[in-house]
Amino acid sequence: MPWHMRRVTIFLAVAAIGLTFGLVVGASPSRAAGSYDGSYAGTISWQASDGSSGSLSFTFGITDGRFSADVGVPVFGNVHLDGSVDAGGLVTGGGSYGCTFSIKLTLSGAQVTGAGSFASCTADGGEAHGSIVNVRRTSAPPAATTPSAPKAPHPEVNAQLPCQGVGYYSYSPRGGSACDVKWATPQFLAALNSIIATWYALHPDVPLGIGDMSKQGGTPPPCNKAPCHKAHQKGGDADIRPIRTDKGGEGVSYKSKAYDLELTRDLVGVILNAPAPTGCKLNVIFNDPRIKLNGVRRDPKDKKTGKQLHIHDDHLHVMFVGSQCLTG
Repeated sequence: MPWHMRRVTIFLAVAAIGLTFGLVVGASPSRAAGSYDGSYAGTISWQASDGSSGSLSFTFGITDGRFSADVGVPVFGNVHLDGSVDAGGLVTGGGSYGCTFSIKLTLSGAQVTGAGSFASCTADGGEAHGSIVNVRRTSAPPAATTPSAPKAPHPEVNAQLPCQGVGYYSYSPRGGSACDVKWATPQFLAALNSIIATWYALHPDVPLGIGDMSKQGGTPPPCNKAPCHKAHQKGGDADIRPIRTDKGGEGVSYKSKAYDLELTRDLVGVILNAPAPTGCKLNVIFNDPRIKLNGVRRDPKDKKTGKQLHIHDDHLHVMFVGSQCLTG
């Protein structure tokens, strides 16, 4: 390949990264653009005017709707890139050597994908253009808001887990809105977010099903089907579904053939090892007798019949315990 086209080819890697991050220098990202925050991967396919072509993989990140990076590139040296993504996920911009860029990111639940193109890149008389394909978000931290809840039984229950997010989905086992019962204390929500993020890093294709937590201000979740909660009132509880063998988003009992024991045991381990405030720790109530870990307990026996209760056959009750933390 001629030397001038080697320079064009090298620059394509920089152009691809700049395209995907959105080199709209000086633009202010909107609040909604933060929905696209996270780590990404993708592939660039390029063609040059001398007939050469190729493809390469790359990774990048977006933080608070804004991108900034220093990329070390042979021949050109250190290249600094800045940009932003708009609320609709459309990235446009330009960079060195006359390149123009366009890419569309699409947000669907917890997933972000995209594709685009670049053109008019010239160096030493050579020209290159191409496409960006297989762009996908590989990880993103779950977000949380913390509005206050004045005049409530437990005003400290004022931190909300969004109804949907990266690495998890919401479900409601007893009717009513699943989104209304996603409140906790800030300390418990921080622990739950750590669980979600750790699990997503290990199993990005297996989202967690998050059920009842608490209502804002600490009132108990609604109940249209017995047995109803006696807990879930002080912002220190969350229900999480066991893992299915098909990694689907439906409920499953530990007695079902669709139940994945090994992945569920891994999930329990992630929960028990999540960080907690001083004087607190995380425990789990779940009835699978094969999961024997310190911090896991089963339902008690019915006082009238003497038989074990089966409330927690199909969900893990995750809770704070300890003298220095609130429990549900």
